[in-house]
Amino acid sequence: WVDGYRVGRIGDRLASRSDWTLDGLQQVQLDTYFQAWDDLVPHVDGLAPSELSGLAWDGDEQLLYAVSDRGHLFHFELALDGTRLRQAKPLRAMPLLPWAGSSARRLNGEGLAVSGADNGVRGDTQLIVALENGPRLMRYTPQGRPVGEVPLPAPLQDPAAYRSANSRLEAVSPHPQHGFVTAPQRPLKAQPQDTHTVY
Repeated sequence: WVDGYRVGRIGDRLASRSDWTLDGLQQVQLDTYFQAWDDLVPHVDGLAPSELSGLAWDGDEQLLYAVSDRGHLFHFELALDGTRLRQAKPLRAMPLLPWAGSSARRLNGEGLAVSGADNGVRGDTQLIVALENGPRLMRYTPQGRPVGEVPLPAPLQDPAAYRSANSRLEAVSPHPQHGFVTAPQRPLKAQPQDTHTVY
């Protein structure tokens, strides 16, 4: 038998170990006591940093941003020991707000990139988020407010062109000539299953 206090202490120890992974873990069972993983990990602003899908570094602000499948945005402060990551401390958390006209109740943030994050100017960073349930590439402030959209190439604009609602945009990356490149989780319906295209 393990009481709630001991469950919390065990959760803190597991969460702090760098050699312990959380792949696919939804809950931890200790004897007959079940505890949801979200209750075990430290929360920030009422949200648990879980199901993180995209990471991006802001050199000007010295922050690591993360987006989650649950539509949350997190800010982390990194502590390094030489070249080894010692700690990623969550500082802030907030929902990604939907864009004007969106009917989505919750956004599914998958890929993440930044612009204006290494130009020596603080306060001008924008986050570019690949939203699987758009499909859209949206520009956000670091506070989770939408400020614009990155136009998608024609083949990616129609939600019906994707193999399923869960195989839409999965990644985004800045490119020095093309602005931003993106890719769906699986090839589009019109493509062979063994042909993956970056747009």
